[in-house]
Amino acid sequence: MKIIFTSILLLNTFLNVAYCQCTDFYIKTPKGTNVKACTDGNHDPAIVAMTDQQTRAYAIQVIEGGNDSYNCHAYAWHVSEGGNNVWLNNMYTETKNVDNYWNDGSYIQVASQPASMAHVKVFYGSTTSENDHTAVTTTDPNVFISKMGCGVLCSHLKTNSPYDDLGPKKYFVRYVEVSGEMQLCNSNTVTYSTLSFINCTYNWTFDESKLNYISGQGSNNFKIAPKNPLVPGLAWVKLSLTVNSPINKTWEVTTNVWVGAPPVITSISGPSSVSVNQPASFTAQLLSFDSSPDSYFWTTSPSSGVTIYPDGRYASISFTNSNTYQVVAKAHNSCGWSDYALTYVTVSGGYYLAISPNPATTEATVELISTSTEKNMEETEWDLEVYDAIQSMKTKTQKIKGNKQTISTSGWKYGVYIVRAIVGKDIISEKLVVKQ
Repeated sequence: MKIIFTSILLLNTFLNVAYCQCTDFYIKTPKGTNVKACTDGNHDPAIVAMTDQQTRAYAIQVIEGGNDSYNCHAYAWHVSEGGNNVWLNNMYTETKNVDNYWNDGSYIQVASQPASMAHVKVFYGSTTSENDHTAVTTTDPNVFISKMGCGVLCSHLKTNSPYDDLGPKKYFVRYVEVSGEMQLCNSNTVTYSTLSFINCTYNWTFDESKLNYISGQGSNNFKIAPKNPLVPGLAWVKLSLTVNSPINKTWEVTTNVWVGAPPVITSISGPSSVSVNQPASFTAQLLSFDSSPDSYFWTTSPSSGVTIYPDGRYASISFTNSNTYQVVAKAHNSCGWSDYALTYVTVSGGYYLAISPNPATTEATVELISTSTEKNMEETEWDLEVYDAIQSMKTKTQKIKGNKQTISTSGWKYGVYIVRAIVGKDIISEKLVVKQ
């Protein structure tokens, strides 16, 4: 008789029985419906200690030891979603209490356990009977997380818990999601899928100007194909999922998809004229970034004497010769390359800096060099500034005559400094490395 009594006692403890009406207060479902809650399960400390010891036998990993501050339903529906510790009963006068989480549309029932999806709520038993339980899935389809009554919170095999004989499990998800390709590169059929939901109607719509319907209307797998993948552009696929009576709610999910290679770069922004040896910044402007470009190609025509430092849709380009150049760019995604876009830049004779020695220790000579043979550097007046890595000015000399100026670097910290020469409206920059 003692063994039978202990088994009955443990069973009731596992199944969250708190023999009192739960009338302390209400918490809310995500949709704002009241759910009756208690501050605790009203279990004797000896029962809590015994249940802690017994439930550890089911655990793969114990997340938290046994306690009476929250139970399985509270953990799954409230605590694991960021709520405070409460106790949620679902028996006797509390039957259909937990049902509010799905009856008001906060969660939607799916036909089976979604593969490798975490945070799915798993309801065992019936909300009209005394015995029920809620667990939470993990990314391992064979492992659930449960708060076992006033026992431990733990991960466990989904086939190994005190609740395995409560009947079929029901699975509930919080959101409706659609999976499928985001870029369509050819005329092949593409499938957009969602979970198999219970008691619902699937209605799919799509951009008929760019996509053709293949099959799947009214199901959770919808198939389309691009009309012409050689004509790039943004398209869309939309699912309207209606959960029928008694919930009668509709969820809408729109997926934007790009057909074909990136669009032509609409323009390349940057200066229309620069001086020789002065870096110029250019930016490729795309019609739409929905095409998800993954790289860019930059070049110039002519290309001789040109240095390009590409950085995605940005490029820093310097020219060593006077000429008119085409700056050219194109974009790439998983479907291929866009057409070229170009702009023109006129490079005229100007100035550049030569620093010696570089790296420097105690001093360095900065030479301002003109690319034009017509300019007399002895008559050119210019200013010189040097900045450290945090843009603090180290030295400044104004109204320099001649093309050379010596600066003292004695006592400067090791690092890279920016030397700037200001000649009228032109600003010429060069890097100086100081070593001590």
